[in-house]
Amino acid sequence: MTIEQFSALVSIVVTLSAFGSSILTSYLTNSFQLKLKKLEFSHNEHESSIAHLRKIYEDYILAASACVHFKSQEAIHDFSMCSGLALYYAPPYLQEKMMQLQKQIDTGKYAYGTDPDESTLLNEIILELSKLK
Repeated sequence: MTIEQFSALVSIVVTLSAFGSSILTSYLTNSFQLKLKKLEFSHNEHESSIAHLRKIYEDYILAASACVHFKSQEAIHDFSMCSGLALYYAPPYLQEKMMQLQKQIDTGKYAYGTDPDESTLLNEIILELSKLK
């Protein structure tokens, strides 16, 4: 093998190595970007889910509080509109308390004032919901 042949061989190897390294770098960068996008999408989906649940629970708490404290027809209507959805998403250990509060509200009288049992039960539900953050 002459020096010219050796020099040509080295040039070919260096050219192929440069080409191969650029392909490998592109592949690794693209796979990393894909993993990063999947992670970002998963995070955004999780944040959206948390915001959705928070809205449901906040609506439930506001309606239940108005119902317990004011006992007006409008408050009871608002409570009945959001209690089913909140009950659907609530964890099983909390559903029992929520159903108990709903039963107390449904059988209550339409007079102003707060029933201590309803108020205590609502506070327990609120404390449990706050732990779900």
